[in-house]
Amino acid sequence: MGIPINTHNKYSTNPLLGQLPPPDFPCFFPSLFPFYPLQRRAFPAILQADSCKAKEKHYVPSPLRGKSAATICWHTGADFFSGYPECRESELDWASAFVDGTEANRRLLDGLDHAVPYLKRLQSDGVPILWRPFHEMDGGWFWWGRGGAENFVRLWRLMYDRYTHVHGLRNLIWVLGFSDATADLRPWYPGDDVVDILGGDSYKVGAQGDLYRRCAALAPAGMPIVFHECGQIPTRAEMDAAAAPWAYFMVWHTSWLTDSSKGNTPESLRAIYRDSSFVTLHQLPDFIESDE
Repeated sequence: MGIPINTHNKYSTNPLLGQLPPPDFPCFFPSLFPFYPLQRRAFPAILQADSCKAKEKHYVPSPLRGKSAATICWHTGADFFSGYPECRESELDWASAFVDGTEANRRLLDGLDHAVPYLKRLQSDGVPILWRPFHEMDGGWFWWGRGGAENFVRLWRLMYDRYTHVHGLRNLIWVLGFSDATADLRPWYPGDDVVDILGGDSYKVGAQGDLYRRCAALAPAGMPIVFHECGQIPTRAEMDAAAAPWAYFMVWHTSWLTDSSKGNTPESLRAIYRDSSFVTLHQLPDFIESDE
């Protein structure tokens, strides 16, 4: 069970195109964005879901399952049972959360386990997941980063240990996504043994070569480095000029695709999706087990 990111010469030089559908994604991508060059089957190679929708199994988009790679983030409050507003407004009891036997520790473990049944269903279906929890931790705007770098590392490693060793999840590819707000990322890095892919988020124009190099400085040899979230999609020429060979990028949804003033016009999207130096859906091998 795996996803072809930097595992073949073609994919090591050609970035995969990724897309975050809007929150009310209706599970049929072509109906959303008719300006994509559909006649070329140029759909995203990677689609994003949010585990705050964990009760809705269709959030691994059903028309593309069996082909498209799926990535999942988790916008949730510190209770792990809420959504986006709470991920910015709530707080964890950092002083007690990692102390065995405390009420805060019990709530944390119960919260972490909230997504496990959903992820296990995907595992039983043979679906590998680019799992990207606790993103932009260094920015300070989400609760999981407000406890500081040391507490964040403990939180990440606790989730990894619990999901991998307690619950036996083997379908998760652990993706760590920094923001572009911090010069020194090293204190926030949980370790090579618990990270499979790392990258950064930026909504600035261009390929963000400096962010790429900050991420690359942490990555061991062979670890893919990805443009974890972006606004305006960088062109291949911009990536080459910035010396930023991102393994994939994930463009944000709604207005970043529908408001041309933000940089992604119908014409530029067509050009990106028709550019043979980017990998789109129809170029991916079948890597998800299917009963069909």
